[in-house]
Amino acid sequence: MAGPPPSGGLEILAWVDSGKLALSLVSEVLFFAVVALVPAVIALYRSLASTEQAKAATGCGIIAAVIPIIVMLLIVHGRLVYPVYGIRVSSPDVAANVVAVFYGGMHAVDELMGIATLVLSVAMMRGVYGKRIAFLGVATGVLDFIGAFPYVIGSTLTLVCQAFFAAWFVAVGLKLYRIR
Repeated sequence: MAGPPPSGGLEILAWVDSGKLALSLVSEVLFFAVVALVPAVIALYRSLASTEQAKAATGCGIIAAVIPIIVMLLIVHGRLVYPVYGIRVSSPDVAANVVAVFYGGMHAVDELMGIATLVLSVAMMRGVYGKRIAFLGVATGVLDFIGAFPYVIGSTLTLVCQAFFAAWFVAVGLKLYRIR
């Protein structure tokens, strides 16, 4: 909603001022989504471990390792929009550093999630999830890698990559919900 960040510090400060609500929503929604990943990863591992223990441990382990990385990135990102003790990012150099750390970190997160999604989707091929969810996961894993480069692929393809990521999580979550 705020669009991609500009490359200069002064432009970043203006971008933050004009897109404060959108940037705040990104920070808050992603925070709660990450918290929801904790029980989801445990349930996902338990659902796959009996048939594909190594793949389940690898994929879920990668996601578990990514969770604290995302939380730390959100703490950094939050400094753009949430003042702490009245202190807020106001220097162009600091703003550029915050944006570089956040988006560079999210690039790594997208790549790691791509690996985890691919590994977990292969594990799902022979289990209760079925081939449809598994193939959706393979496509999602590939798109996670592509989506790790939003500055290259543009906003439309980035949205497609994110939509597949969300769809796979919803499909897996619904299946998990139905599994006793």
